[in-house]
Amino acid sequence: VAYSHAWLLVKGQYLL
Repeated sequence: VAYSHAWLLVKGQYLL
């Protein structure tokens, strides 16, 4: 499931 991974990546970018 790449969707979950993408969400995590987006969250990480937002946090950064």
